[in-house]
Amino acid sequence: MFMKSCCVVAALAAVSVLGASAALGKIAIPTVRIGNPGNAADPTTGFGSVAYSYNIGSTEVTNAQ
Repeated sequence: MFMKSCCVVAALAAVSVLGASAALGKIAIPTVRIGNPGNAADPTTGFGSVAYSYNIGSTEVTNAQ
């Protein structure tokens, strides 16, 4: 029973924090475009092929941030 209560409290705390940050306003996350769809994979590893373009954060972000 303790574990269940603990998980419920943690979930409610997370929702509370998310609600508080939404009330503070919008944040801007700088991103960079990853593109070149259809490029060939690295022949030695097989990795690196990109099937579509997408954006990814340009800086690291920690859980604490």
